[in-house]
Amino acid sequence: MAGFLFGLNPSPPCADQCNVQCSFARFLRAIPDEFPDHDMILQSLAGLPAFLVYFCTALIAVVAYLFVYTRITPHDEFQLIRDNDPAAAIALGLSLLGFVLPVVSAIAHSANVVDCLIWSLIALIVQIIVYYIVKIPVPNLSARIASGELAAAIWLGLSSLAAGALNAACMIY
Repeated sequence: MAGFLFGLNPSPPCADQCNVQCSFARFLRAIPDEFPDHDMILQSLAGLPAFLVYFCTALIAVVAYLFVYTRITPHDEFQLIRDNDPAAAIALGLSLLGFVLPVVSAIAHSANVVDCLIWSLIALIVQIIVYYIVKIPVPNLSARIASGELAAAIWLGLSSLAAGALNAACMIY
């Protein structure tokens, strides 16, 4: 099954192996032929395993991004958000959108899950680079966000979003 999911073999395993793909195939075969729109339901549900793999991959990428990004920045975004600091929420939220846009593009255009993960890693690196570039004209950026200044947060957040949109567009090859 791992080979199928990661694009190493062109077809799923066929034998009655105890794995997710075969279990799902047995479930699909259990839908009675007489059921209205039987074929349409089977066709629709056939993509569910791939959906789950890519959705879980994206969730893992988002968690990894949040972990790395919040370790790189000197201010504690989650504590500031818990303390009701809108500047931290704006900066982190827009930064997250700037990361998710390329991940969406990677899911849509990647050859397999490994390819998707590689491009998600590239998206993470781009966002980290953007953070450091955006600090150049505003050297005390983190302190300003931590003190609740919205201008600094909006500058960082929208810069991250813009870079993410460009990153996503560049992944369409």
